Amino acid sequence: MLILSGEFYSIIFLCLPLLLCFSGDVLTAGSTEFDFGTLTLSSLRLLGDAHLSNGSVRLTRDLAVPNSGAGRVLYSKPVRFRQPDSHVTASFSTFFSFSVINLNPSSIGGGLTFLISRTTKPSVRPADSLDSSI
Repeated sequence: MLILSGEFYSIIFLCLPLLLCFSGDVLTAGSTEFDFGTLTLSSLRLLGDAHLSNGSVRLTRDLAVPNSGAGRVLYSKPVRFRQPDSHVTASFSTFFSFSVINLNPSSIGGGLTFLISRTTKPSVRPADSLDSSI
C-alpha cells in the first residue's frame, strides 16, 4: 500500500499500477504490468517535497505551521504505447483508488494529477502540453 500525505491532506492509494514517466526512446516489445507492492524505490523518481516516511511515499511535508508544498512521484522507466513493428497503438488501462483527507479544516487545497509524459525531466514541458503547471 502506498500512502501519500501532506500537511493539509493525505492521499491513500489502495492500488497504484501506474505513475508513469515516458522517454522518447524506442522501447522493446512486451507488456508492462505492476502494482506498488512489486515496485522498488529505484523504479520511482521522487521530486519536490516527495519523500519516504515509514515505508510510504508522502507528497508534501508534515509541518505544524501551514505552508504550501507539492511533490511528485514518477515511474522512471519507459512504457511502450505502440507496437514497434507496426506502430499500432497498444492498449492501456489503469486502476487506482485514493482518498484526499484534509488534516487542517481551515485550509484549502490538495489534489492529485495522473500524468503521462514523454520526458523524465521535470523542468522540461513538451511543446504540445496543455498545462504548464503540472
